[in-house]
Amino acid sequence: MAHPGAPRRTCVGCGAVRPQAALLRYRRGPRGLTPDLDRTGGGRGAYTCPDPACIGRALRRRAFARVLRGDVGRVTAEEVLTAVAEAVRGKVTRLLGLGRRARRIAAGHEAAERALAAGEAALLIVASDAGRAEADRWERLAGRAGIPVAAPLTAAALGAAVGSSPRAVVAVTDPHLARGLLDAVAKQVPPGAPVGRGSGVTG
Repeated sequence: MAHPGAPRRTCVGCGAVRPQAALLRYRRGPRGLTPDLDRTGGGRGAYTCPDPACIGRALRRRAFARVLRGDVGRVTAEEVLTAVAEAVRGKVTRLLGLGRRARRIAAGHEAAERALAAGEAALLIVASDAGRAEADRWERLAGRAGIPVAAPLTAAALGAAVGSSPRAVVAVTDPHLARGLLDAVAKQVPPGAPVGRGSGVTG
């Protein structure tokens, strides 16, 4: 939940005013419209809900170019969605790397189970390509522990992020790191969601 005094921004797609942290930020980069999840790009920013319909609507209305006051190139909604997904995966990977170096994660089945049993886990990251039965098992364990589950990376990417071979699960033991990861994952746009007609237009 956002702090009552937290900054709020307007989605250039649907017009909703929401906490800044709940929206996707974009800036004008060297290659045009660029997601800026960490809001570190400086300069003007445009915001949308993490929703394909909002992104598609913003493109059709040329809202990005108007708000950013410049040409953002010819871009399709699918290209924006791909860039957002890459940005989310990149941020999750960086945060997990920080967690590994700070010894704030427990990677792999046994380590994650120990963290859960000790009450140390604040978040479970389960591989997005884990089998249904395995994913369900971790969901149940997380439910019993009262902690959230996220699945932003494949097993191979999850292992690479924590400096190991493929991993089906990683327990995050630092609450602050867990919040950062959940904030990043919340920016994921639902896969396969419709973007609406006429999405292949300039932003």
